[in-house]
Amino acid sequence: MPATLRTSCAIAALCLLGACASAVVADAPLKDAQLQLLPGQSADLNPNVSLRYDQASDSRCPPKVQCVWAGKLGHHFTLRARRATESFELADDQPEFVSTMLGGVRIVLAKPPSPSPRTVDQPVQLSVLTHPPEHN
Repeated sequence: MPATLRTSCAIAALCLLGACASAVVADAPLKDAQLQLLPGQSADLNPNVSLRYDQASDSRCPPKVQCVWAGKLGHHFTLRARRATESFELADDQPEFVSTMLGGVRIVLAKPPSPSPRTVDQPVQLSVLTHPPEHN
């Protein structure tokens, strides 16, 4: 096989692998959903896809203490679909995640957590949005 043909075949194979890696891995359709999860809980978005609330991390300044940095409350999640996973974090300054694994499905903090300190064991409310955002 000529070197040019081998190179072309290798490039084609890599393109196909890249397309498979970014393809939607959910066979059954996903629907919009409102979820409430505690750390450690999971929710099935369809028979092949689940969303797990792994943990919260709170680096916010305690009440009645003067801090140099305000800190933040972050929520760590993992999407699982078959053998693929996608991890992400949501926080007040980053309330939305767009999944490449699920073809643009958005996961949004539906209600920001209370500003009161140490709310890491309280449920977080999320919206799973399967449609693109509306532009005005």
